[in-house]
Amino acid sequence: MLRRRMVIISLAVTCCLWIAASASAGVVEHVALRVAAGALGQFGRGAPAAGAEKNRSPDGTVLAFPAGTTDAKEVQNFWKLHDQIRQALQQRGLPAPVMSGTDGELAWTIDRAATASYEFNNSSRYLAIRLALGNRSSVAVSVSPSSIVAEIDGDKRSLKPIEGRLNSHGFTTGDVYHPIAACQPLVELTVPAKGIASAWLIFPDLAPDTTVPPVTLQFRLAETPVSLDVREHQRAVLDLNVERLGPHQCLALMTVGGVINSFNVQSLVDELEALVTQRVVRFVVRWKPTAPQPDGLIAGWLQNSVSNAGTDRFTSELLPSVPGQLQEMHVVQPPNGGLADPNAMVRPGATPRFHATDAEAVAAALRTAFFTAAPEELRLQMQQGSPLGRAAALVFGSNRLSSADLGFLLPMTFDAETVIRIAALRGLREFGEAAAVDRLTTAARSGTDAESRAAIAGLADSRFASSRQRLRELLDENDHALTGRIVACLTDPPRAAWSDVLFTHASEPNGRLRVEVLKALVQLNHPQIVDLLERGLKGSDETVREFVFPILARRSDERSYRLASASVLERLPIGMPDSAMLEFIARSRDPRALPGLAAKLNQTGDKTSIINVLGQLGDRSTGDQLLAGFDRFTPQEQVAAINAVRHLRHPRFLEVADKGLASRNSSVLQHSIQALVQEGSAGAERRLCDALRSDSRTEVLNGVSAALVSLASPAARAALSEASRSKDAARRKAGEAGLNNLYVNSPAQNYVRQALDAMRERRWPDAAELFRVATELDPLLPDGFSGLGDIRLRQEKWSEAVAPLERALELSLESSPMRSSAISGLAIAHVMTDRLDDGLKLLREARPRYAKDPVFLYNAACVYGRGLERLEKQPASSERDARITEFREQALKDLEQSLQHGFDQLDWMQEDPDLKSLQGLEEFKELVRMLEKKPQPE
Repeated sequence: MLRRRMVIISLAVTCCLWIAASASAGVVEHVALRVAAGALGQFGRGAPAAGAEKNRSPDGTVLAFPAGTTDAKEVQNFWKLHDQIRQALQQRGLPAPVMSGTDGELAWTIDRAATASYEFNNSSRYLAIRLALGNRSSVAVSVSPSSIVAEIDGDKRSLKPIEGRLNSHGFTTGDVYHPIAACQPLVELTVPAKGIASAWLIFPDLAPDTTVPPVTLQFRLAETPVSLDVREHQRAVLDLNVERLGPHQCLALMTVGGVINSFNVQSLVDELEALVTQRVVRFVVRWKPTAPQPDGLIAGWLQNSVSNAGTDRFTSELLPSVPGQLQEMHVVQPPNGGLADPNAMVRPGATPRFHATDAEAVAAALRTAFFTAAPEELRLQMQQGSPLGRAAALVFGSNRLSSADLGFLLPMTFDAETVIRIAALRGLREFGEAAAVDRLTTAARSGTDAESRAAIAGLADSRFASSRQRLRELLDENDHALTGRIVACLTDPPRAAWSDVLFTHASEPNGRLRVEVLKALVQLNHPQIVDLLERGLKGSDETVREFVFPILARRSDERSYRLASASVLERLPIGMPDSAMLEFIARSRDPRALPGLAAKLNQTGDKTSIINVLGQLGDRSTGDQLLAGFDRFTPQEQVAAINAVRHLRHPRFLEVADKGLASRNSSVLQHSIQALVQEGSAGAERRLCDALRSDSRTEVLNGVSAALVSLASPAARAALSEASRSKDAARRKAGEAGLNNLYVNSPAQNYVRQALDAMRERRWPDAAELFRVATELDPLLPDGFSGLGDIRLRQEKWSEAVAPLERALELSLESSPMRSSAISGLAIAHVMTDRLDDGLKLLREARPRYAKDPVFLYNAACVYGRGLERLEKQPASSERDARITEFREQALKDLEQSLQHGFDQLDWMQEDPDLKSLQGLEEFKELVRMLEKKPQPE
């Protein structure tokens, strides 16, 4: 009997359900069946998914053109990118990807690529590369998939149908999701005359790694063999350019002009590693204005790389890590920005690593390089080389110059390059001479906006009193435009040394408070900041009030609290409270605000946040108001009301929960179920049990099933058990899923797993004891009884196997794989304890359900084999002989049907003691030979 195989399947289903314990019943069932099928070795042999030929993402984006297209825009895009790739390859001494003939050109490239992982813990990787072809000739050409071979890290791979779990996976590139099912191998890649074609090629089952291996793609185009280096083509797509800047060329400025993806990011890392070997440890990554925005995966990789620079920590589980020798890595924001600075998020005030401009990034990366440079080297760096390198030297090297160098520096403030002029002005802060102060003064007054700000910062940050005094004099000139620029500069970043000036100029000439100054003074915690905040709160400027109130509301001093509280009580009757007011009310728990809030329940507008606060502060009357208005609320407000009434411990909570359970809105329904679980009372439990018995909606049944699992009470288990026997399919599935989850979460499962380990090592007594403990710890867990019965069968303790197998059969679900083996195991136990007819009755009753189940049919043959064994020991009689013939024929018939339906365990079949009475028969040997000839699965 094939008991061991079924125990392994049971364990696979158990593990699957443990992973999906919180999922809905439908999901649990789906995943469990897939894992069980995988345990049987039959998973992943199906046909390609329907719709795979459409080559579209879920949002309708076209992923490829395997049948080709002559669309003018697509053709133009191909040749534009191809020309870029061709030029980049030629610069690196590689052959151009093009064939020229008398009738036109044929060209090829890998225009898109990605690496991705699938299965648990990224245990298996695949490469996805899109082969794109262009045809300027007047004759269509094609590529046969059979000619496509990828040599990946020295291993040659052909295209194969995508099977198994990978077929339901997908990858993202350019923030577009590509379902693998839409990338099945093409029948033929056709390139029309004057057109282009493309197709995704998937190469799975790569070893887990974070680096991209060398890949060469080979195929035949117009009967001509083609070989292309995929990594080189993708490096060309990246359009990476590297310059060296700074003292001793110590910084690499890397410019990305094309698409960066999970495949060609390896080229960027390779370049970093090559430069590190040349002792370059400072890097800046920037973008051409036309470069596409990095997608989410690459943005995350950049942020992690910057954060981990100078360490040996892994950057990503999927993408390569930057070398640990990097000392400085800075990134210029891409054209549309959006990259958060991890350093700033972790340590406010830390040196920025993501910058708005190239000049800022290069200067930050080179800053420490100028700490020890000799003055002669500094002067050389300021005069020669890239403008970005010169600007960095001026910003961070000027403090190493002497007063004699002022004449050298001043002319640079008039340089033709804007970046040099601004950097030189910033450098003048290191000089207190009149000429330096005068030049900064002039630039502050009349320079461009950027020059004026640089000059003002130079005066403000100077260590010389003469410079700081000059800035105060500029403020006294009452030039409103200049004063505005000075104040804006002093607030970004806020300068503590100038807090008195900021306080004095907190108002504009018309008396309106400057929000940016208030923000700076708050950061500086100016001793008189509350005076300004009070003035703003009581003023007529709504913009200022909206800025001021949240600051006062978050402050912990008594005066700020009183001001915020008074403002709330004053403004509450006027209109709907904003989030800052509600946050303050919730934190302060001021009961005086309760009537005003409750009055808002009858007004229009979103009242969700108000209801949430009422749930924290209210009383029974508040709950009454929420119940009265429940039917008028939006679904989102109803969710809040259900939770609020529960939080208030209102005696009519179950009434509102009933309304939620009856709702057709998914969110209201699910939150009602969750609220009943959180309530946890006997009444709440009854509501959930009643819903499982009476409601017919699948969403309700699945949600209630999961809720009852979390309660795990006897009543909950009884309701799930009742549902699992229902004639209604949806109710039955929900009940079975719930019971399965209870089984998975059972404290006895640990003993079951230990017992299975003991079984694998053939330690039968230990396994039996562990299963026995499991049955005592959880008398309702079928796994323990099934395992104990299995052990007794293996030990040939037939009578001791009956009781646990009967209990396992009683407890097991109709859909459980263990039910089949419990039936056949119990049938054998009956046969071997002289209850032959009882055993055969079990088989007859179960056979219609398992008529095509190869394991059941095999086990049925085992039952008849054991019956044959018992009959042969009885005294000879015509009745006995007839039954022997019947049993022998039925056993051989079941075995044959088992083989036809996929049974393939030849070795076990030949040594199975349950089939000992058949193994000498010629018919059995013929079945063995038939199985030997059958192709075995890989």
